[in-house]
Amino acid sequence: MEYVKVCYPDLKKVLVDGEVSGWTNEIMRLEEGTHTFCVDCPRSKPKSRTVKVSGTDEIEPKEVRFAKK
Repeated sequence: MEYVKVCYPDLKKVLVDGEVSGWTNEIMRLEEGTHTFCVDCPRSKPKSRTVKVSGTDEIEPKEVRFAKK
């Protein structure tokens, strides 16, 4: 398993590959591979990010950052 932290200023739902998978600023566990991340907020920038996730652990998760518009 791999670990990802989606960073956003507010607490929002995170969609991974179109499915609700967790919350912003919390560590999520995912399968290794390429995933598309979205923050459930119309004001997030960018709207989505596609990222390859591998070689992570709980202490050093992959960070995927979003900002407010």
